[in-house]
Amino acid sequence: FRKGGYVSAESMESDEIQKQSSCYFVTFEHDATDTSEFVIAPSAPQWSYYLEEEWLSFDAPTSNRLEAAWQNRAESCAVKIEDRFWTMKFPHMFAVSSQTSDRIAIHRTPEDNLSLPGGYLWIFWDGTFKQWLPFRTAASEVIENAYLEGAPDVHVLLLCDEWFSVIFRHRLALNKHGQYRYVRRCKATFTWEIFLETTWAPIEGCSW
Repeated sequence: FRKGGYVSAESMESDEIQKQSSCYFVTFEHDATDTSEFVIAPSAPQWSYYLEEEWLSFDAPTSNRLEAAWQNRAESCAVKIEDRFWTMKFPHMFAVSSQTSDRIAIHRTPEDNLSLPGGYLWIFWDGTFKQWLPFRTAASEVIENAYLEGAPDVHVLLLCDEWFSVIFRHRLALNKHGQYRYVRRCKATFTWEIFLETTWAPIEGCSW
């Protein structure tokens, strides 16, 4: 169904279909009196990037290329954003500009299940919005793998532009300005928590 009328599938090129809306009405005509209607929506995950305080979607070809690289467990993938080339770093879910070394956050929708199979969910406190937020799945996996491998520390990107070093020995998350927060691993709920000011902020369903 397009622009007020039904058209046959043969008259629509595949690349033309990708450029249209994310949902289509498709009819299967069994006879002149019986028409069954279905709604078909694309199931492929969509990729977006955070720029100038808002999330923007990649076009379909770029999103598909990112998804293919992600599925193939690639370490990186080159993308073009607003006439600039960026290198996507999958383990940390951010892109680096080839010209200025600027970084922007990348998002995959839907995300993988945040509670990693057999692993732990790491979270951090967002001081701006005053709430606990989970690390993205990829970052959480990087932290947990580093911990299990006995690494002394691991670098992670919080929010969109702030790097922290999680130092396991001292249970600290330290940024480049010397500011630090305590972290701890909660085995009961498979989460990591960060200490804020004078107390551990409560998390629903968490028992010590």
